Amino acid sequence: MKKGKQAEKVGQPDMSMGLSRAKHSDREEQSRQLDLTLFRRMFSYTAPYKSRRNLLFLVVVIRGIQIPTVGWAISAIINGPIAGGNWYGTMVASTAFLLLCIFTQLTMHYRQLIALRLGESAVFDLRTDVFNHLLRQPMSFYHRFRLGRLLSRVTSDIEVIRAGIQNVLFVSMVQAAQMMGAAIFMAWYNWRLFLAIVLMSPLMYL
Repeated sequence: MKKGKQAEKVGQPDMSMGLSRAKHSDREEQSRQLDLTLFRRMFSYTAPYKSRRNLLFLVVVIRGIQIPTVGWAISAIINGPIAGGNWYGTMVASTAFLLLCIFTQLTMHYRQLIALRLGESAVFDLRTDVFNHLLRQPMSFYHRFRLGRLLSRVTSDIEVIRAGIQNVLFVSMVQAAQMMGAAIFMAWYNWRLFLAIVLMSPLMYL
């Protein structure tokens, strides 16, 4: 009996290895390194809306300059008319500061509004291209790829692209402009302290 059972086990195919290989082959790479070609291809969908995109670039630069300017304006008002006891100068400077804050908030509002509209337009075109591409595929294509994978491409992956177009690049540009503006103000007020911070930056990064 034992020999018969062993013979049956030997004669049976190893289904677990086949299933594990199938699952492994169906898995996809979860993360991918930054590819500039993919980055350019993603932002090529903003080309039909270049006027809106260029306006967004301009607003982003203005927004990046405004943030350090607000901090500089507070310091100038405190050290200027407030410290000197100039009531009229304080009122004028405070009014100008209020107008600067309103302009800053309006800039942030329109930066977000233009970015959202640009992202929605680009994502709409991208989804249209993906849908038209799927309609042209033969039935064998849908046998090779699972439906869940295709749905993930049209939903979650395109949502990632939406976030990249709407937020990632332009928020990074705002932060870069803010950093450059802060560096200019620091070098203007105390260039020795600015050089000391620049020399310490590599150590802080490490």
